[in-house]
Amino acid sequence: MVPSSIWSLSMTAHRQQTRESRFGVMRFLRPYRGKLALLLAILLATTTLGLLQPWLVQQLIDRVLLGAREDLIWIFPVAVLTVALFRFALGVVHASLYAGVTARVLLDMRVDFLEHLQKMSPQFFTGTRFGEVIIRLNRDLTQLQELSTGALLGFVTHSLTIIGVVIAALLYEPGLFLICALPFPVALAIGWAFRGRIRRLTEMLRTLAANLASQVMETLSGMRTVRTHGRERGELARFLSIGHQMVRGLLSFQRTRAFASGLPRLCLVVSSAILYTIGGLRVVRGEMPLGVLVALGLYLGIAFAPLHALVELYLQLVQGKVALRRVREMRDMVPEVVESVDARHCPPLSGELVFEGVHFRHDPQKPLLEGIDLVLGQGETVALVGESGSGKSTLVDLLLRFLDPQKGRILVDGHDLRDLVGSSFRKQIAVVPTETFLFHGSVFENIRF
Repeated sequence: MVPSSIWSLSMTAHRQQTRESRFGVMRFLRPYRGKLALLLAILLATTTLGLLQPWLVQQLIDRVLLGAREDLIWIFPVAVLTVALFRFALGVVHASLYAGVTARVLLDMRVDFLEHLQKMSPQFFTGTRFGEVIIRLNRDLTQLQELSTGALLGFVTHSLTIIGVVIAALLYEPGLFLICALPFPVALAIGWAFRGRIRRLTEMLRTLAANLASQVMETLSGMRTVRTHGRERGELARFLSIGHQMVRGLLSFQRTRAFASGLPRLCLVVSSAILYTIGGLRVVRGEMPLGVLVALGLYLGIAFAPLHALVELYLQLVQGKVALRRVREMRDMVPEVVESVDARHCPPLSGELVFEGVHFRHDPQKPLLEGIDLVLGQGETVALVGESGSGKSTLVDLLLRFLDPQKGRILVDGHDLRDLVGSSFRKQIAVVPTETFLFHGSVFENIRF
């Protein structure tokens, strides 16, 4: 879960979930729909070639081996090798294309998320643990990317594979295959039954991962304070406490996943047992050719992988819904300052600043700035003096337009700040903060920034 401070900030920022602001996964796939269609075509071709193998084996057994046709025996290895070479070539193209698409989709998601965070006010980052942001940026977005690309293609491919297997098997022995397919719905139902527990465990592990990342970042950034007060062991104890919780949660998650994927696999093994029991008796009695039994066994084996993959896919979907909710918690927050669509670039400034009846409060129950009237002329030096929490920093944030007045307005050379593009205005202002912050790099690079 997100800390309460985030929720209070989201209320202040008038958090809304509109069609325009909602983080939708499909819009990141649209630019690559041509490549995704090509990937799907490659997968369909690979699947079709894979379905040929049982038929080739059946022909080899019934027509060549049992028919003692030495003149035809060379056809089988040539056909198998040809199919294998085509599948290999398609696999290489698919791997390269898939890696490129997925990497770009993930990059686009992260850029969109970072661009949104850059629009949030400083108060958002003051009240938000960085671990919460990092886990969403890395782990949650990565899972969404895997789900949006791999799951989409996988669902179509696995479904078509199963349909192809069913059609081929029904052409051989419809009655026997339908009996063997009875455990299939049971396997899918078992995966569905575990969805609630997997969702809860996923949410818990994401929260613990964010807590752990936040604790490490806080400890490292405040290491001077930690060592000054001799709190090394205490911080290590905090780390171990969260780490032990993660270990227990991860073990519980893995056990649940093992049951959720293992039990369906067991149901599919039952299908093989049914096939070779009933089919074996029919072959012994001369009611069914041996090649047909072998082909049905191969088709059943081909069906096992996509059926099990669909169960795994559903479990991934449950985890993906958790990741999507967590990303949307931040991505759908509307920034406190939203620039007008017709905002204009700031002209060169001479430096006159005017506060006209400015009101602002962070908490609706606690007034902070009320009716501020202030005129700062060009070249003037003005000092703001007051107790901690009296609104000095808020006044500066209003001037930089990190916040907007809830009443009144701020003018620069007669221009209302709300009518200007914020970045073009801030480029003409020099700010020297009291706290020291350096980017990782040389002194020259920091000065150049």
